[in-house]
Amino acid sequence: MLTGTPKQRVSQVLQDDPRPLIDHERRIALLWSAKAGCTFAIKWFLHHLGHLPAALYYHPWIHRYRTEVYYRAHDYQTHVLDVLTDPGLQTVKIVRNPFSRAVSSYVHALVHRYDDGGLERFLGRPVTTEQRFTFREFVSYLESLTLTRCNVHHRLQKHPLEIHELVRVTHLVRLEESAARLPEVERELGFDPGELAALSRSVHHTERQSSDEFWGDRVPEVAVERNGAVVPQTGAFYDDTLQVAVATCYARDFESYGYDPGVVPD
Repeated sequence: MLTGTPKQRVSQVLQDDPRPLIDHERRIALLWSAKAGCTFAIKWFLHHLGHLPAALYYHPWIHRYRTEVYYRAHDYQTHVLDVLTDPGLQTVKIVRNPFSRAVSSYVHALVHRYDDGGLERFLGRPVTTEQRFTFREFVSYLESLTLTRCNVHHRLQKHPLEIHELVRVTHLVRLEESAARLPEVERELGFDPGELAALSRSVHHTERQSSDEFWGDRVPEVAVERNGAVVPQTGAFYDDTLQVAVATCYARDFESYGYDPGVVPD
């Protein structure tokens, strides 16, 4: 439970990622979530702050600049609490359909192997380079987690600042609608138009292909062959049971951001 003044409560929330990005002069914050267009969202905001060229010069992986430079900068540390407790704060939140995000999280865990230990303990069997895990097994693992405190790639998209009603999202952007919605948000915030197509390019995006087969109980080739391997589209991973399970895990995100738990995207 959070206690203290508004600034103290905000400070308690900011102990861990995903920490917001801020424009302290214009009193604007960006809330983001891993596996919900986060690289694009952060590049977009840094572009409007004028930081993007320096960030990409520092390292092509934008999150290196975010964690090693941006958060440690005097401006951020000095102003973040004032900005996030400002009654006039404008908050941009970029979100993704939870069904699509769950598949993206699964593929990310398959490829980068950062949660193999947790999955191994949960499944009660080895999880190795040769023996991976299916989407059904991954969703069962998600059901066992506290999704407000687990690995950032699997957490709820609803930020603790929102959950504790410390900030209100004033500009919601669904990633699937971002090409049309973000220019509107830029106008509303007084930003100069950004080059969205260029900002959305990322070397870590996984190629998707259409498939008529069900993949919820199969392991895609990307698990063992990262370069050039493709992954079926979102809908191929779901049957009725998996749809209900993911809708239940991420019910708060479905409700908060207007996604339909009865419809799995293609």
